[in-house]
Amino acid sequence: MTNPHAIALTCALTLLVAGCGESSTTQSAQQGGAPSGSAAGGEGQGHDHSGDGAHDHSHDREGEPAAPDTQPQAPATEPAASTAGDGLPEGLMLARRPLGAVGVATARMGVRPGEPISVIGRIGGSRSPIVSNRAVFTLVDPAMKCCLETGDEDHCPRPWDYCCSDRAQLAASMATIEICGPDGKPLALSLEKEGTLRPLTLIAVNGILEAPDGSGSFVIRARGIYLMPNDPLADRIKALKQ
Repeated sequence: MTNPHAIALTCALTLLVAGCGESSTTQSAQQGGAPSGSAAGGEGQGHDHSGDGAHDHSHDREGEPAAPDTQPQAPATEPAASTAGDGLPEGLMLARRPLGAVGVATARMGVRPGEPISVIGRIGGSRSPIVSNRAVFTLVDPAMKCCLETGDEDHCPRPWDYCCSDRAQLAASMATIEICGPDGKPLALSLEKEGTLRPLTLIAVNGILEAPDGSGSFVIRARGIYLMPNDPLADRIKALKQ
């Protein structure tokens, strides 16, 4: 005859064993899922994708803009003047006065473009008669009197500008002189630094009259320049602050 106590004990043991196994499985499942949740949480805290725009994608290779094509260097523009050394071109300064040299006002009336011409005058006609970085200057007919000759130099700090002269008469008595290179363009030379030619220096120039450019300028391309001797203003010109 079956013992009821033995049956009850057997059932109790069976239930106990089954309960322990289920508890162990549940605990194992919970423990196995914890690292996964923890890793997800840690990744979220270290890399914020909340969409607030603060995330910098400049390091992402897929997000980098294509590098711009290298732009070619712009071609060098044509120089406005011929290059030159520190001095005047060899052979420019003449040992003798050019034959037939006359005052600028007289020369303006009888020479055509392209023809040879020889003129006499003083460097001047404006506050800056010598261009600073080009071998170009203006020449005034010696018949025009500068302020050193009229006795007005005390109130005229730049007597080479002929400020006391009639402007229309001055314009008709001026020429522009260019010292050019082989290409026909004015040399890139500072005549003031070179020092041979200064404002109010009395000189004779021979050259070629250039075609008019519409500005009314009387332009001579110099071939030779002669320093006129025995200038009565020479000492006073040297004393000027230029």
